Amino acid sequence: IDSMKLPPVDVKDRQTISAPVGPAGDVRF
Repeated sequence: IDSMKLPPVDVKDRQTISAPVGPAGDVRF
């Protein structure tokens, strides 16, 4: 998983879509 490769994107996306896409936001590409 390239989650560690995109730390800034993960945090920004996670806060934006944390309710509708909880698990998917973590493994987003």
